[in-house]
Amino acid sequence: MKLRVATREEFDAVFALIDEAKEYLRLSGSTQWQDGYPNRQTIESDIQRSESYIITDNSEAIIGTAAISFESEPTYSVIEDGQWLTTSENYAVAHRIAVSRAEKGKGVTKWLLEELEIMCKKRGVASIRVDTHDKNLPMQRILSKLGYTHCGIIYVRDGSRRAYEKII
Repeated sequence: MKLRVATREEFDAVFALIDEAKEYLRLSGSTQWQDGYPNRQTIESDIQRSESYIITDNSEAIIGTAAISFESEPTYSVIEDGQWLTTSENYAVAHRIAVSRAEKGKGVTKWLLEELEIMCKKRGVASIRVDTHDKNLPMQRILSKLGYTHCGIIYVRDGSRRAYEKII
């Protein structure tokens, strides 16, 4: 697998993965991503800021996507029922992770987060923060396996999210 920044020409492929993930979440009973977010404008903005990444397999087919940012996340400024492991603003954020239906269960998300750790080490970034819906049990299991700590609850436009952090 390879991880690289998405291009404008790959917008449709990235958005198709987001749509697949929305349906997967809906079928699993989650309300995450069921309010129109992320929308086309969100993904276009990710691509314009070079924060949209794609994962390709050995044949160069796009099998996953994520928004990766090295900027502070405004919604992370307030955390309830806990606290972040670090107080530094020197962290990376992984958002909008989506994997092709055909690749689910094959370790793509785990691989992505391990690659993000490598990127962070190269950049001198102190930690990685991720949030997920309370009903997104597959993501919670992956984060736990990779050594992320559940730090508390943050709030986004449609409700609460479980907040995780891993010190690099």
